[in-house]
Amino acid sequence: MMKQMFLGTEYVDSGCYAISGRRKAVLQAVLGTCVGVVIRDREAGIGGICHLLLPEPAGTYEAWPKERYATTGLPLFIADLEAHGASKKRMEAFVAGGALVGPISNLDLELDVGGRTAEKVFEILAKEGIPVVRSETGGYFTCNLRLDLSAMEPEIIPPEDLIPATEIDLKKPTEEELNSLISRVRPIPQIALKITRMIQDEQSDLKDLAQEIRQDQVIAAKVLNLCNSAFIGLGRKVRSIDEAILVLGDKTLLQIAVSAYVEIFYSSHNHDGYSLCKGGLFHHAVGMARLCERLARKLKVVPPEVAYTAGLLHDIGRAALDQYVCKAFPLFYRRTQVGEESLTEAEQDLIGISHTEAGRRLAEAWELPNILQAAICCHHNPSQAKKGKTMACLVYVCEVLMSRFNTGLELENMSPAHMESSMKTLGLGPHMLPKMAELVPAYISLGPGALMTDR
Repeated sequence: MMKQMFLGTEYVDSGCYAISGRRKAVLQAVLGTCVGVVIRDREAGIGGICHLLLPEPAGTYEAWPKERYATTGLPLFIADLEAHGASKKRMEAFVAGGALVGPISNLDLELDVGGRTAEKVFEILAKEGIPVVRSETGGYFTCNLRLDLSAMEPEIIPPEDLIPATEIDLKKPTEEELNSLISRVRPIPQIALKITRMIQDEQSDLKDLAQEIRQDQVIAAKVLNLCNSAFIGLGRKVRSIDEAILVLGDKTLLQIAVSAYVEIFYSSHNHDGYSLCKGGLFHHAVGMARLCERLARKLKVVPPEVAYTAGLLHDIGRAALDQYVCKAFPLFYRRTQVGEESLTEAEQDLIGISHTEAGRRLAEAWELPNILQAAICCHHNPSQAKKGKTMACLVYVCEVLMSRFNTGLELENMSPAHMESSMKTLGLGPHMLPKMAELVPAYISLGPGALMTDR
């Protein structure tokens, strides 16, 4: 299992690069549509991985770090390797990724973002005179690009080699057992649900809620930890809730508070079934929250603060099913990551219920607003939403983007079958996809080493 396989692995997130000398550690990038490049100078004992999101800036919504793009990030990576003591004359490159991940749509084929990123990478490496020793780009599946720093030896691992085929006797739960399973899910605290409702209401007085956060020492500590993490990126140390309110404002602070409650929620129900790395479910939830908020802010089709909450809560149904997925993790992994089966199809077949249906039951029991219920139960098929369809479409589009450009956090295989209709609902054309990809959070670690230890 992965828990044993990747102990000590250090992840290189999309839109970032890492460089190191020889030491007992492994750098790894989990690649879908993104392209990964290992460059090493064995004589100098210097090497690293560059994890590229897109071929070039897309005439963009806002200025993003240069490390995200092949045209700007790869030259930076090469220059930084030289600054660390590597010689361009001795550099060797290994390239992977750029896949058409999962079920393929016409949109994927037309845009071929991964293929165009790979082309830019090969052009730049040729121009710099750096030979490509091995490349495995394109195809239809994710892969892992690893660099053993002790030997400066790279490895490109296809998904089927990560988890061995294992025969598992999984007993499908009865309807009574499923109902019991869902009813036993410890709910998110009422104050967090109260915040999600009040964030939508412009007339709400948020000051009293901020005071409640101050008085809850556990939540206050978690909120401050998130405020001081790369998640927020303030660039300064926040030492108190009052200071956080001054710097961030009431609504942003309350969003962070909901995130803290959701972290506790996932931790209390975590059996490592869906996660591909430590805290994968929660990190995916936070990445989705940020992406949904960013896209909502640009499109102005739903309130950004509500979109943030929808992204944060969309997968709550997984908490109910996590222990069953854990029992059959190799089976779920191979069917969704190696095969072409969607996660909801695998859940329905193996457990008898999907996480979206489990989430619907939880959302109704907790009396969440309709717009959030739509995001939770319809984010794999927005056409099913009777109310809140626009929000369901937004969350679905963000899920597809995350599954292509920020892989490796959790089990997922999002079908793009509803992508064109959802983009149309949001007022987006196919040409906007690269711009939307730029909004994908490049770094969603929430504290020191949060994504540095694998399962």
